[in-house]
Amino acid sequence: MFEWTVANRHILGNPRMVLFTVLSVALAVAVITVLMGLTEGYKENLISNTVENSPHLIVDPKEDEDYITLYRTLSKIILEHPEVEAVSPRLIGKAAAKYKDNVEGVNFVGAYPLQEDKLLKVQEDMIWGDYYDLRFKRHSAVVGTDLAEDLELKRGDDFRLIRQNRSVRVTAAGFIETGSGLDQTLV
Repeated sequence: MFEWTVANRHILGNPRMVLFTVLSVALAVAVITVLMGLTEGYKENLISNTVENSPHLIVDPKEDEDYITLYRTLSKIILEHPEVEAVSPRLIGKAAAKYKDNVEGVNFVGAYPLQEDKLLKVQEDMIWGDYYDLRFKRHSAVVGTDLAEDLELKRGDDFRLIRQNRSVRVTAAGFIETGSGLDQTLV
């Protein structure tokens, strides 16, 4: 009963102070809630861009070799493990992409579209084009959105990939937006 008397005296004695206190607490709770929501959203975005857009296991060639020669056999052996959901052999390298007078350094990934999409769900990140069409379109590629913008590439434009004094003419068959730094260099 004593607590009720003290609380009643303070509340009725200075209503402005009570209103100020209640608003201050409400504002503090609102700010904390908003910041926790932003942090959680950033965390989810970071996880999806780093963990879900990357393979969980990468098999590299031996130290003195440039590539794995029996990659199909190795892929079958790896896929036999019950924990493995998908396997996608890849050829990864660096090159230069040239369109008109624009030249950019790129990271290229050569992969089988059906297997790669099972692994990384590439089709979900496509903003134009169909990733599966690469199976039928020789010398075509999917290009990161920022790279396409830097090169001033439009849909269906031909550009050149240059690596070790060899040049290949490639058609932009799609644009991809992963939400990561890969969008600036990915072919």
